[in-house]
Amino acid sequence: MFKKKLPILLVSLLLIVFVSAVFFMTLKTSYSDPTYEFTINNTNGWKTLPLEADIYYSLGTKDKQNKTISYVGISPLNHTKTANKNILRQSFKDACDSNYKKAGLNGSRFTEVKINNLSGYLCFYEFKPTNIKASYYFKQYSLINKDAKKYDYIISISYPKNNQSEEKKVNQIINGFSAF
Repeated sequence: MFKKKLPILLVSLLLIVFVSAVFFMTLKTSYSDPTYEFTINNTNGWKTLPLEADIYYSLGTKDKQNKTISYVGISPLNHTKTANKNILRQSFKDACDSNYKKAGLNGSRFTEVKINNLSGYLCFYEFKPTNIKASYYFKQYSLINKDAKKYDYIISISYPKNNQSEEKKVNQIINGFSAF
């Protein structure tokens, strides 16, 4: 009788091990913040960076010398401070244009975006850092929580121009970002 149940027991045990492994791998490669009510579903390939002023949570990809290649910084904002979408849109566009001019460029790309359950605006431009040989892209998202929850979010991103691998990693973070 035990010999008949042994294959079923082994298959069941393997299934439990497989499901547990997938669960722990997913848990390890995601970040959930109960304080500011956001989740990033896939942080695989990213490292947590030391905090900076006005940035709540920072991630970066690293090269072999442990230098940061790409950067993501998340800053939650109280929803009540950003409740008027027209004022937010104009102030974010003005800040986008101002930052673009400070970088020595003429004009900026500004567009509306929707990321999962959030909508808002994207400021996008190319710049050349003073301490790096490559050109970089800079993106700043201002995301409004349409469900009128407690928080909205500013997400700042930079990554090397023409580096498809880093662009893919950045897109995985943005596409995996959601509020709860």
